[in-house]
Amino acid sequence: NNIKSGLKEEIHKRNKMIQSLNNKINELEQHVFNNNNDEEKQMNLSMNEEIISIKQKLAELQSAMDGNIAKQIVNESSKRQQLKLWLINKAELPQYFDILVENGFEDLLSLKDLTKEYLQQMGIDKIGHQLKLLRMIRKLDDNDQYDQEHDNHENIMAYNGNNNNGQHNH
Repeated sequence: NNIKSGLKEEIHKRNKMIQSLNNKINELEQHVFNNNNDEEKQMNLSMNEEIISIKQKLAELQSAMDGNIAKQIVNESSKRQQLKLWLINKAELPQYFDILVENGFEDLLSLKDLTKEYLQQMGIDKIGHQLKLLRMIRKLDDNDQYDQEHDNHENIMAYNGNNNNGQHNH
C-alpha cells in the first residue's frame, strides 16, 4: 500500500505538471492568434505548428507515463505475490510476510541480503524460523521466481515416493 500511495502521489504530481504545461501552451496559442498584422500572422503560423507539435508530445508523454506506472504497479504486485507464495509453500512461514514487506523486503531477490542479525532486528526471534528462512533463501537461484507448477510436481513425486533428491527423514 505504501508503494501504491507513493505512485499515486507521483502520478498526481506529474499530471499537475503536464496540466500546467498544457495551460501555458494554450496561453501561447491565444497570444499567437490575437495578433492582427500580416507579418506577425505569418510568423505565428510557424509558431502554431510548433505549439501543435508540443501538444502532441505532451499527450504522448502523458500516455507513456500512465502506461509505465501501471506496469510498475503490476510488477511490484506480482513480485510481492511471488514472495508471499514462496513463504507459504516453500518456507512454510507465511506469518512473516508483512514483517518482511514492512522492512523493505518486497521480492525474492531482496531476501538474499538477509542475515540472522537483520531477522532479529525485524522481530523474527525464533531461532528455528531464522535458520529455516536463511536455509531456504540460500536455495534460491538468482533468477528464482516462485513456480507453483514445479512445486505441485515435486509434491506429487514426493507423495508417490519417487522423489530421489538424496534427502532422508530421520
